[in-house]
Amino acid sequence: MSQVNGTTRSVLIIDDDLGYAESLADLLQPKGYTATIVDTPDRALALLREPPEGTSRAPVALVDVRLGGVESGVDLIPRLRDAQPELICVLMTTAIDGPTAITALRNRAYEYFDKAWEPHALFAMLDRCFERVALQRGHAAHEALLLAKEKWWRGKGRGRKRV
Repeated sequence: MSQVNGTTRSVLIIDDDLGYAESLADLLQPKGYTATIVDTPDRALALLREPPEGTSRAPVALVDVRLGGVESGVDLIPRLRDAQPELICVLMTTAIDGPTAITALRNRAYEYFDKAWEPHALFAMLDRCFERVALQRGHAAHEALLLAKEKWWRGKGRGRKRV
């Protein structure tokens, strides 16, 4: 798998239009991305909760706004982030409108992307997503190191006599 800054470039595509999703995955593959395609919210949530043996969770999800069935991609984002809080969700649609974009951002979508994308714009957007993933992971590692040092220093002070 291809990596950028130590981050695997794995993308979860959630779209009920499997032809579009497969075309998108085919476009991503030569650029070093691995894509997993699911066509329903339930399958996406199941995959995030329990990834198949030997695989890791994708850090980025491309979510179609209009999924077949009751739930929209906009409504799915909070459930996806409940299953995987660090997941970066990008909404894809053919018709961008203001109210949907505002709701998507309130639901913590990272970006709102037009399905009629130009390949260079798609890859630029994914680069931004994976830069953010790398920053999040670096921040988490640094925070864990600081907590470990703090715990060590607290432990050193316990055995001393106070005068």
